[in-house]
Amino acid sequence: AHAARARGQPVVNSARRRRQHSTTEAAPPVRMAGAAPPEQHNWRIAQLYARNEFDECLAVVEKALTASNGLNEYPLYVKALITRQRGEIQQALELFQAATCLN
Repeated sequence: AHAARARGQPVVNSARRRRQHSTTEAAPPVRMAGAAPPEQHNWRIAQLYARNEFDECLAVVEKALTASNGLNEYPLYVKALITRQRGEIQQALELFQAATCLN
């Protein structure tokens, strides 16, 4: 520490150094500057679903799920609704369960 002060370098105590490099703390999600939030597509999904434009709605759902790594509840929910309406009951159930797990 004395040698560091003599050279004009900042002194960092070992407790502070351990806190900075701790691997037990979960890091907050990192978003690139200017990146839109995961919910950015929700309004469009709702609009397309309300208009019964299901094919286009599913395309936006897939884009939203890709952007959020599958961690956005609303697109999963709407995908489940459309899937159920198309008669794919088992897949719809799995999607509803996935959406519920995120809530």
